[in-house]
Amino acid sequence: MFSATTEAIRTARKERRSGNLPEVILWRALKMRPGGFKFRRQYPINRYSLDFACLSARLVIEVDGEIHSRGDQPGLDQNRDAHLERLGFHTLRIPARDVLQNPDNVVKAITAACVARQPLHQPAAGPPPHIGRYLGVSHDPIPAHSQSRRDRLPHHPHRPASRHPHRCGLFRRRCESAPRPRSR
Repeated sequence: MFSATTEAIRTARKERRSGNLPEVILWRALKMRPGGFKFRRQYPINRYSLDFACLSARLVIEVDGEIHSRGDQPGLDQNRDAHLERLGFHTLRIPARDVLQNPDNVVKAITAACVARQPLHQPAAGPPPHIGRYLGVSHDPIPAHSQSRRDRLPHHPHRPASRHPHRCGLFRRRCESAPRPRSR
């Protein structure tokens, strides 16, 4: 989660309710999660309210109308893009007329940009495989129901600096390396 000023949060909430036509059209397509990417609409970061953001790809999508090419707005947009770049976000600026004329191509371009921004390694899809798969054993040699809970828990190696020098493991089992007490 990124921090945002209260003013940016207030602005984002107001813009979510009002929404201009190109943003509404694009949001209808992006909320269907194209390419499996989740997008957020009017997402506040620091002092900015972003039109759309894909946090997993760290991509910002800005729908620019005519106002963005007039006056000092291009300079403000460059400063904003540089600030977001320092935060690790790449900004993709899309003219509003492109969204109105061909929204399908715009969505394809956004999805392609998200794929390009993905990390090189993907997180694991689940737990690691069972140890038997590495050893060529298809099942556990001792069924879990025949083992006691104590035997199923991992055995911790002997730690000589422990409070109980000759006991280790979760249930304080006697270590094999510990000297056996003498019988009398």
